[in-house]
Amino acid sequence: MDTVSAGASGRAAEPMWCYRLGRALYVHVTASANSVTLIQSRGPGFKTVFLPAGVRPGAEPSDEELFQEVQRELAREPADAVVFAGLGEPTMRLGTLVALGSRLRGLAPELRLNTNGLGSLQHARDIVPELTSAGFSRVSVALNAAGPARHRCAMRPRVGGRSLCPAEGFEAVCSFVRAACAAFPAGNVEVTCVEAPGVDVAAAEHLVRQLTPVGAAAAFRTRSFHPLAPTEGVATVAHSAAHAGNTDVLASLCHQALVAPDDQGNPPIVWAGNAGHAEAIRLLVERGCPVDAPGRSGNTALHRACNQAHATVVSALIEARADVNVLNSKQQTPLHHAAFYQHRACVAALVDAGADPTKTDGRGKTPAEDTADMDVQADLVVAVKHWQEAPRL
Repeated sequence: MDTVSAGASGRAAEPMWCYRLGRALYVHVTASANSVTLIQSRGPGFKTVFLPAGVRPGAEPSDEELFQEVQRELAREPADAVVFAGLGEPTMRLGTLVALGSRLRGLAPELRLNTNGLGSLQHARDIVPELTSAGFSRVSVALNAAGPARHRCAMRPRVGGRSLCPAEGFEAVCSFVRAACAAFPAGNVEVTCVEAPGVDVAAAEHLVRQLTPVGAAAAFRTRSFHPLAPTEGVATVAHSAAHAGNTDVLASLCHQALVAPDDQGNPPIVWAGNAGHAEAIRLLVERGCPVDAPGRSGNTALHRACNQAHATVVSALIEARADVNVLNSKQQTPLHHAAFYQHRACVAALVDAGADPTKTDGRGKTPAEDTADMDVQADLVVAVKHWQEAPRL
């Protein structure tokens, strides 16, 4: 049996290239990219606190370093899947993907690739057969647009140092999706679209339905967009003040201004929750703003505060009688967000306030099933036990 490497203290070495999200082990393959990266496409406010120390611009681990670390991490704790993703575009190192996939076959239940879909164009050949031969059984492709012009704007594809014309890059991704659907098991190809401003998500979903036959159709999934602040030049005074925590300005505004959504669909209270301003939350609630008002993707101030680890804001919202079991458009509760992003203090506050730890999201997962933090998971297992044992009216 292979031993797990350890330092002088006897503790297992901290991972440099691997990280856990939910029950999957993610692997950073390269920092190189031939488009906007999948992380960048989520918006400037998207937090990547889950990335380990080795994942940074210019970081290029060797094949052997990656294999040894993945093997060590799987020995330390099994995973439902090994996902090749990271800071850059994994297919830039196609040889590494194929080599690692072949060596890891059988060590994990599933090998998955997260990609921008430009790999075949990058390597001037259909790379799907190489992926399936290496043991990959699932792929997620970031389309992020419904047409060529929007795809070029959102992803800025380039190959060999050359920026691609809109039709070239977009068709390359669509062709990759078609090839993947023909080669991978039914239901194992996913196409994603970030709900960024200006993106017609419904049209993107319709396009994906048209790309492949019904029997081999790709699944479509939206990903939330994370702006850093209300859209400059479009945001009202109320939204900007809520994001900045400026209670003096908020106090001077009429009720209509305090409850109106901005161009991203977020009312001021959601921005206050996202930015971590408890006093602004209290003022808005006192002024009659609905504490559970939904914003983009159905996320409330409580969802956003849990996403960003603002424990004091979570407490303030609970004090204001926010619904701790409110659902967003993906059927996720705030507890799902707190657990997934590994914010233990937020999890504790929600559980203490009566959050239901047995609720499942749109993918059928409970919060405990969708966290990579073992302490958070242990807390939630106890919470589930207490919830199930508690008398119900």
